Amino acid sequence: MRNIDYIPLNDAADNYEIMPNGFLSIMALLTRTGVFNYQKIDPDGTVHVLRQLRLPDEVFSEETLASMSGMPLTNNHPEELLNPENAADYIVGMASDNPKRVKVPVQGDDEDYVQQKLTFMDAGIIDLILSGDKKELSLGYTCELEMKDGLYNGIPYNCIQRNIRINHGSLVPRARGGQNCKVLLDGQEQVVNLDGIIVEDKKNNTRECNLKIFTHGGKEYKVEDDVHALLTNLQSENVTAGTQLDSKSKELEKLTGVCDDLKSQIKVQKDSDDTAAFSEKVRARVSLESKATEVLGKEVALDGLSDREIKEKVVCKLRPGVNLDGRNDDYVDGRFEMSIEDHTSSTNTDSDDAKNLGNNILNKDGADSAVSKAEKARADAWERDRNLWKGGK
Repeated sequence: MRNIDYIPLNDAADNYEIMPNGFLSIMALLTRTGVFNYQKIDPDGTVHVLRQLRLPDEVFSEETLASMSGMPLTNNHPEELLNPENAADYIVGMASDNPKRVKVPVQGDDEDYVQQKLTFMDAGIIDLILSGDKKELSLGYTCELEMKDGLYNGIPYNCIQRNIRINHGSLVPRARGGQNCKVLLDGQEQVVNLDGIIVEDKKNNTRECNLKIFTHGGKEYKVEDDVHALLTNLQSENVTAGTQLDSKSKELEKLTGVCDDLKSQIKVQKDSDDTAAFSEKVRARVSLESKATEVLGKEVALDGLSDREIKEKVVCKLRPGVNLDGRNDDYVDGRFEMSIEDHTSSTNTDSDDAKNLGNNILNKDGADSAVSKAEKARADAWERDRNLWKGGK
């Protein structure tokens, strides 16, 4: 995270010194501990206020103070952080002593400050400072933000600055955000407020010139060239994907119709099969009960009995002494079929004998023979009775 702070230079009439070589030396308060208000500018131009806490352990750490020693000074902010390759193009001065931790004699302000002497070497810049045309110093630095809400000395904050490293100080005419974006010494409240902005990219000064309008959902957004190209490409791909999805949806709907029709046909066939199977079961049951009734008699109730239970009763009736315990259904079926077959054969034989007897009686020759036998029997009986008096048999 790159931050920029705005600090007014102290009154040059009281705090500046023209050195023998013509350089301008000014003692300045560069920063302090406490809560700072920063403006975070989104790509679409929306401004958010982020309250960042600077703790004494961070502001006055050896690493932070070391980064301020020899701090380079520039005229306005460069488009990038300073480094050995670009420093000669921007430097108009530098911090000329080591930073110090000081207290400012302002009633009600208990925060500690960093004080350091600044030396400007460019003649044009020196004239601008002495004339008052440029009167504020804007610090550029990097830090890491620990997102954490809380209160510090009664002041709310949204995050804590960690690992603060000063990169440069820039002379500016006034704070970019207006009078509220600078150090203000309020005589009534006697509180010093240091405000600034958060810079997300290293070329903040020129980013507005490269912004393009991207429209999505009826809203317009300001984005950079490369982002605009990416979003436009993604939007085109999204349209293509939507068209393909619509086509696939139609195909799916058609296939769903075919599938539902096949399901209907399967159901009709299954219902038909179920009806035929049920009818077959009914016929088999009726046949079984009919055969069983012939053996067991009509007085034996078959309702509520399973097919196996009926068959066991029939087998046990026709095959006394048979034990069917533990036998499977196939065994019982075999015994039942054989028992019924034997029973049917026996019944048919008895019927044939009775039928033959009836036929003999109705036959003339048979009838005459029967009559002759009867007459002979009567004659023999009469002769035996008549000779009883003789003592014979």
